[in-house]
Amino acid sequence: MAEDALLRYVKQFCAESPDGWAVESDSGEGKSAQVYKISGPSGEAALKIYHPKFFVGEHAPIEARRIIDQVSLKGHDHPSLIQIFDAGQIDDTYYLLMEYLPWTTLSKSLTKIDPSSFHNIISQVASAAQFLETRGFVHRDIKPDNILISLDSNFTKLLDLGVMRPISPDEPNGTDHGLKRPFVATAQYSSPEYLFRLKEPTADLWKGLTFYQLGSVLHDLIMRQPIFQDEVETGNRYNVAMAVYQKTPEIQNDRVDPALIALARNCLRKDGKQRLDRVGWDQFHPSGEGSLDEARRRLSLGASRSSSQKHCDPNREKERRLVELDAIADMLDEHIRNIMGESGFPPARYRKVHSGDHVITIIVTFKPIHADYDSTYLNFMVTVCGEPNVGGITEVFLSGSLSQGDIIDTISDPGQSIWTALPSEFDGDADALSSRLDARMIELYDRADQRTSAFEGDDSMAICFIE
Repeated sequence: MAEDALLRYVKQFCAESPDGWAVESDSGEGKSAQVYKISGPSGEAALKIYHPKFFVGEHAPIEARRIIDQVSLKGHDHPSLIQIFDAGQIDDTYYLLMEYLPWTTLSKSLTKIDPSSFHNIISQVASAAQFLETRGFVHRDIKPDNILISLDSNFTKLLDLGVMRPISPDEPNGTDHGLKRPFVATAQYSSPEYLFRLKEPTADLWKGLTFYQLGSVLHDLIMRQPIFQDEVETGNRYNVAMAVYQKTPEIQNDRVDPALIALARNCLRKDGKQRLDRVGWDQFHPSGEGSLDEARRRLSLGASRSSSQKHCDPNREKERRLVELDAIADMLDEHIRNIMGESGFPPARYRKVHSGDHVITIIVTFKPIHADYDSTYLNFMVTVCGEPNVGGITEVFLSGSLSQGDIIDTISDPGQSIWTALPSEFDGDADALSSRLDARMIELYDRADQRTSAFEGDDSMAICFIE
């Protein structure tokens, strides 16, 4: 192990400890500290040594307070939160003794985890964050780098409590002083209202930040890459800040439970109030009566209905769902017509086709600008698929095809999924959804245009689907 500036503190700790500790290796360096793996007769542990410079001058009490807050969790019983064994001062700095786990960080496992594990992972991380809330703390820096995951993906640990702070504004927090409002956390994974520090710290602000960060973790799992990674790679922190403020991250994966996609999207809403209105702790955990009670509270609904009240006419529910899907299809039809007109697509014919109780397809047909034959048509099929239950997840697909003659009524394969949401979310998603439709339609048109000559040259081909 290479010599480093903090290693002497580790050796001193081991030499002075009656527990027979011996240093084995360093296991990670952060901005304010370095973590070392040590071992002894009782097993292995992680020793975190802080850089002495943080305990000098006006910031010294702030850093010391953070150590005290972490030690207050010593001996806690939550299985998904890193265990704190001890803390103290050693010469001119501080140490923190924690449990050691030979696991890897979630950030290094994003491409390896099976989507079937996503529910379990986010449930455990959220449970740890909720536990901190019950103890009067907010983590403030939940991100994949601060989550350990076991090799079988069955267990997680939320760690790095260094910027944790009390939720109560009356408690000393070691951050805000007078007019100073420094940002403490990771910008890439912070909510807009917290990153720009435009609101006073309240319990709602901290809960909103936690939900946003949990949504960011879900995003990374679903998309298998860090949120706002393109902006981070520019090396320009203002690009990152503006992305947090105004960019809606894409969250799509046809292998992932649509409910998780909807949860991630709600967690990442820019408006903190909308986020709290739509997200509750229960949504991160398996459903049950308790979660229904929480949902009723969140939605300002009354108490649970009696069994006699719960009976509904299945035919009426089916009609309601169809009306719901029709409304979404009509909204999409309007978006498509606006896109076609504003982008200068050729004149088109529009049809709406019902395929069963829960599928509606909007078919847009026009002659490609570079087609040689009058009988060549390009067709866009925008398909709305909904779960049978009213208010269930609704998904939008888009596919394209070239055809000889106007022969398309509907297709069995709806194509690429471009949007997933709850029906109530579509109005709020209008701009982002319209942009996604526009981009995908242009992409399909361009691909079709490149294949038009070959299609028209093959007399045996009546239809050609465009991927």
